[in-house]
Amino acid sequence: MPIKLLINVLLTIGLSSALTSSAQDTLWISYGTWVQELDTMDALRFNPNDAFSSNNAVIDRPADAASQLVLVNNDSLDHTLSLSGSADDAASSWIGANLLAGDTTALDFPALSQGSYRYFLNGDRAHVLGAAGLLRVGFPAPGQPGNPGSPSDPATTLLFNWNLCEWSPTRIATVTGPTPEQWTPPYIPKYFTINERSYPATIEDPATEVNLLLGQTGIISVTNHGYMDQVVHFHGFHVTILYDTATPQRQNWSKDTVPVRAGHTVTLELHADQLGTYPVHAHNLIAVTNAGFYPGGMLTLIQVTP
Repeated sequence: MPIKLLINVLLTIGLSSALTSSAQDTLWISYGTWVQELDTMDALRFNPNDAFSSNNAVIDRPADAASQLVLVNNDSLDHTLSLSGSADDAASSWIGANLLAGDTTALDFPALSQGSYRYFLNGDRAHVLGAAGLLRVGFPAPGQPGNPGSPSDPATTLLFNWNLCEWSPTRIATVTGPTPEQWTPPYIPKYFTINERSYPATIEDPATEVNLLLGQTGIISVTNHGYMDQVVHFHGFHVTILYDTATPQRQNWSKDTVPVRAGHTVTLELHADQLGTYPVHAHNLIAVTNAGFYPGGMLTLIQVTP
């Protein structure tokens, strides 16, 4: 085994064992293809292992504690990782390290307060190809300290995450291939997704469909990786805005319709106080279609059972 590769492997193993077992401690930046309807699109993603998946991984970290993340750059190009939060928090001022093509890099994350943050690769190519995910801070999973019990316990808080994005195969084609093209407007997205899935695939994903027992609480972390602002509308419930990186003054507002600005995140709290099945969707008709056909896109369900 080459010395450089051996060092990278040992670094990854060592840091993986040093971090808590509940946290995603290593991410792979991988290039692949992603199929939506009749379109096969190039994609760049953060994956939890070295196998390409169309879904970006979620990173969980404790609040108010510095941590590390190992990144394996399987792409053919160098990258730089960034974080975004509100204007005055440590995420926005954090300077990410360069990630050389083919290299493994250990990054030191700053101590962050409870909330949801967006992590992403810089540059237009990475943005268009979808290299961005959710960093969730201070929300322990069921069974961990601060959130005792199991998903079957009505006193347990369950966690959900929505990575919103819209996609234009025409736009994606301009940043791929041996000679990237100059892109010119208009920008007309064809697909709209939650966690890189369009409805009805959204209700097959336990992180996207909100399944709660009567009386349970769900925390929904939402990040918008697209170029378009989105507005998420809840049927049957009002949610409490715990954090909003675009407009922090909306903290503790109770809303059934929540704007999520492009490049920003919101963290929502939902109390399941009534039984039934209720839709949640983007409040923009084109965003609930698949290639123009309704229903589709940014649409999922809330399921509350006894």
